Amino acid sequence: MKSGLVLGIDIGGTKLSAGLVSRSGLAGEVRSAATHAQEGPDRVMEQIRDLIGQLAGGPGSRVEIDGIGVGAPGPIDIRSGIVKTMPNLPEWEGYRLKKILENRTGRPVRLINDADAAALSEYYFGRARERKTFATLTLGTGIGSSIMLNGRLWHGASGVSPELAHIPISGSGPKCGCGGRGHLESFLSSHHMIERVRRAVALGEPTSIDMLWLVSEDGGMREIIEAARRRDRVAVREMQRYGKYLGRGLAVLTNLLNLPLVILAGGISNAWDLIETSARRELKRHVFLALADRLTIVVSAFRENAGVLGAGTLFFPETDRIVDWNDA
Repeated sequence: MKSGLVLGIDIGGTKLSAGLVSRSGLAGEVRSAATHAQEGPDRVMEQIRDLIGQLAGGPGSRVEIDGIGVGAPGPIDIRSGIVKTMPNLPEWEGYRLKKILENRTGRPVRLINDADAAALSEYYFGRARERKTFATLTLGTGIGSSIMLNGRLWHGASGVSPELAHIPISGSGPKCGCGGRGHLESFLSSHHMIERVRRAVALGEPTSIDMLWLVSEDGGMREIIEAARRRDRVAVREMQRYGKYLGRGLAVLTNLLNLPLVILAGGISNAWDLIETSARRELKRHVFLALADRLTIVVSAFRENAGVLGAGTLFFPETDRIVDWNDA
């Protein structure tokens, strides 16, 4: 690193965030904007360029950065910088994000899965400091997953991160963004929860939830969480249901790898206190024997900013020992 600053960008299904990152962590505020995903990737590239201008300026700016790190949802080819697919952002399939962003900004770019970015934030600055084996789950528009084993982020034969989101847990469940049915993400997507609340209201269930907030997934989830804190019956029921299916996902992860630590990041991790009881109950029901006895589940130290912070570590020299950019 030269200047010691990297611009970290987190591309989410509903929100785009960016911030400057140094060896000490975030170097200033995080700027955010609604993701105009429905307008296609080129529109989002314009938004990213605007955020870069706000935080680092254009050529000749006094703020010099060593590069731009980007965390994005879905399977990412980290070698080529190509988005393989994004179930919640379908027009991004095959998009050459790294090359296009480098051409538009004139700065080097590294691209990684958003859950991997969140994991890196915890490894360098947060709950996983001094830890070499752990998992990170990002809970938001969908569910992202990252696994670090013995100090290396796991990327499989296809060079992509694990997709816990697409493990089938029900043969007849709701349709997933990828087209399948009954996947874990089918039950844990913010879209699914908002649709269930809308149906409850349509059936005449009394609720204090402000329906005007449900027109957007980001605002809708905040309203449901706040309503659950007010002990609204519909909201409490939906949050408990969310915890139940998250618990099943945690059981799959625990039975498979018997990890010592799972970190929850993303916007919905802010509601861990509302879903923890049902999640742990379901985990206990489905885990094999005592595999969960040494499992610790914690909420990210950075919540919604974990992706930005982790993306900013992609140009740290040590990251080259954690991520194999050439042979993933």
